[in-house]
Amino acid sequence: MMKKAFTIIELLVAMALLVILVAISGVVFSAAVKAHRTAAATTEVMARMRAVTEQLEMDIRGLRSDMPVAVWFEYDPVTRKRYDQIQFFANGVFQSSRQWDYTRADTTIGTTVLEGNTARVYYGQANNMTSVLRMLALRLELIRGLCPMHAVSGPSRFWPGDVI
Repeated sequence: MMKKAFTIIELLVAMALLVILVAISGVVFSAAVKAHRTAAATTEVMARMRAVTEQLEMDIRGLRSDMPVAVWFEYDPVTRKRYDQIQFFANGVFQSSRQWDYTRADTTIGTTVLEGNTARVYYGQANNMTSVLRMLALRLELIRGLCPMHAVSGPSRFWPGDVI
């Protein structure tokens, strides 16, 4: 009596079909992972854009009409690009973006984050690494009661970190 068994041809065909199914599954999985990464990146960009838009809206809403608004540009002849910049004072709840040293009798006691309800707001391009680190998209410099607020006469430039 002869036992029933698979032939080598049948085993090879079954293995080839299995390899094709695994390959198709791999392609589908790869496409799904790529689509997920793209969706996650898009969501991240949209969240950042929403945060920037909200910050711009809040800053513009708090614009002080009794303080100067400075708008200027710089032209780079090498790259042939124009770099627009704007600076104004705004009311709101602000916190400095870096630690500030505070001193007493010419001795540095420590560092602190400044908080206040009026800020000098600067939007523009950073032109060197120090500015990039200072700006990080939205640069807010606080003005407490320590700095006199005055009108600006003639062309003026304010850079992140300047004391007015």
